[in-house]
Amino acid sequence: MATLDLQVGASLSDCYVYVVNTSSPPHTWTSIDLSSTAIAFGELGTNRFGMGVRFTNVTLLGTDTINVAYLTFNPDQTQSGVVVRSNIYGEDANNAAAFSTVADFNGRAQTAAVTYDNVGTWTLDTAVNTVSIVTPVTTIKNRAGWVSGNAMVFMIEDNNSDNEAHRRADTYDGSPSTLAAKLHIEYTAGGGQTYSLD
Repeated sequence: MATLDLQVGASLSDCYVYVVNTSSPPHTWTSIDLSSTAIAFGELGTNRFGMGVRFTNVTLLGTDTINVAYLTFNPDQTQSGVVVRSNIYGEDANNAAAFSTVADFNGRAQTAAVTYDNVGTWTLDTAVNTVSIVTPVTTIKNRAGWVSGNAMVFMIEDNNSDNEAHRRADTYDGSPSTLAAKLHIEYTAGGGQTYSLD
């Protein structure tokens, strides 16, 4: 089995979005922050939050079988004791672009949601892995236009979390940038195309 470990590698490859408090997900986000030292998902104050992370040079072939996949975040503070409900989506695109505007974020096609509910305690500087994202990774790399080395985006969005229930993580713009989100994939190579020289 082969392993792929990637990290967010640029300022515009992570962001958070938010909207004035509403209990009716999915949300149409109204604001975006592209340079914060933290990204978040859940509910805080009067806002609902979501976040996006982008990974470049994802060297998967369409024929590869994804066995394990998850995101890893480094919490920038300790948070517990409230119920976080969220969904994880992949961007259903051949080569996901860097983030730019809130309209750009809202307009991205999404894969089927992966439920990420009852998120446990996040402890300052103790890495946390998400639930499995094998399904969205597989959906993206199975696209007809997918090419090995393209970029993938994943979004975690609030899904009616309890009051003050949110989780925060370090970003590429934080210090050090090596604490930014990571993508871990384990896969079985499917082999390449055979060519004839006749």
